[in-house]
Amino acid sequence: MRLLFIAITLSSSWALAHEEMGPRIDAWAKSLRSKSGESCCAAADGWRATEVTWDIGTGRYRVMIEGEWQDVPDSAVVEGPNRAGFAMVWWYTQWEGGALKKRIRCFIPGDAS
Repeated sequence: MRLLFIAITLSSSWALAHEEMGPRIDAWAKSLRSKSGESCCAAADGWRATEVTWDIGTGRYRVMIEGEWQDVPDSAVVEGPNRAGFAMVWWYTQWEGGALKKRIRCFIPGDAS
């Protein structure tokens, strides 16, 4: 019984965190496209980028993904207003050269980025 309570509590916490952005923000996220024209998908597919830097030397964004700094390709940057207010990154892994590599599909800077 105790394990069932914990499972329900954890799944409810995830659902509340997901719904926190609301349908209006999710519809906006689904409409986003990177400079290359690629769809970013939904807000639920994006990650809140808590560690973001602007590299003055290269004029590019960098984001922390799973403990590693990743350069944001210029083609992945989304231009326009950010309705979420915080930086978001949409990324995936791809098998390349015998290893999994992280690839950034879209990035939108936040208010403080």
